[in-house]
Amino acid sequence: MIILSHVVMGKKVLIIDDNPSISKVLEKSLTLSNHHCTVCNGGRNAISLIESNDYDVILLDLMMPEFSGYDVLSELEKRNKIIKNNIYVFTAADMQQSDVDDLLKKGVKSCIMKPVKSETLKMIIGL
Repeated sequence: MIILSHVVMGKKVLIIDDNPSISKVLEKSLTLSNHHCTVCNGGRNAISLIESNDYDVILLDLMMPEFSGYDVLSELEKRNKIIKNNIYVFTAADMQQSDVDDLLKKGVKSCIMKPVKSETLKMIIGL
């Protein structure tokens, strides 16, 4: 008798956050749920990763030095790449509802405020 087993692989997730501690926690949590994670700790590098890979979900921090999440979104907007990607803003920034509405109009799927429980985050982003 031959028993075949397989591991169901989850989604490809890009985590863009300048805080390595947050990135590691997210990566570990999502990897334990069989998702494949790529971590990028800077906005500029994120653009080339998005251009050269297909991700199921992109978690984007807004407040990063040098090249912020807003800069990433602006660059992706110029390249018509926001709508084509499932981008979820993941931030501790104090945002007004009008700011959230503007991001949603651009094509961001949701704005998630830090801190958030891992299971809640997975539910929001559909993982």
